[in-house]
Amino acid sequence: MQYKFLSLVFLICMLAGMVIATLLFFKLKRTEQKLVDSNISLHLAQDSLEQEKAYLVEQERKNTLLKDSLKVVLDLIRDRYEAEESDPIFDRKDRLLEKLTNVDYYVGVYTLSRNESNLRDITSYLTQEGYTLVAGTNLDNRPSWLALNSTVFYYDSSSKKRAEQFAREMKRLTQKSFNVQIGSGLGVPSDQKDFYFYIHVIDQ
Repeated sequence: MQYKFLSLVFLICMLAGMVIATLLFFKLKRTEQKLVDSNISLHLAQDSLEQEKAYLVEQERKNTLLKDSLKVVLDLIRDRYEAEESDPIFDRKDRLLEKLTNVDYYVGVYTLSRNESNLRDITSYLTQEGYTLVAGTNLDNRPSWLALNSTVFYYDSSSKKRAEQFAREMKRLTQKSFNVQIGSGLGVPSDQKDFYFYIHVIDQ
């Protein structure tokens, strides 16, 4: 009877040992799998970090290229702006505003010349510059009121500087010197004398 009891106890201990061993085995397996999973996750995380690092490096390279390109463009714009500031030929905005204000000035042109191109060149220039042309005639004979020499007439002291400007432009167009003289103002509206100019071109 005692022998059977001991055998039963031994058997129970063996079964308990096997169960415990089995549980420990599965626990070990789960732990190993977790370690494997953790290792895989770590490698994936490392790969992701490497990819992110490579992406950031590439973005930094692109940003550097973009900055360099923008700097080149800005330098070109600055150089062009400085050129426009220093050279009136390129100052289009101011030129446009000047032409818009030129319409307030009334200019008449009389030429005494065998070469009608003088009249054509002068009237074309005045029109292009926005001035209001009130006369443009090439005379066959000299009338009494015509100046003896090529002259720009103005009719108010405040207009002298513009008359001198006209004289310079007329010299450029005709290769002739022009006098600048205040006129009597006959036929010029009294309230617009500071806006009227007459140009006499003598080529005979």
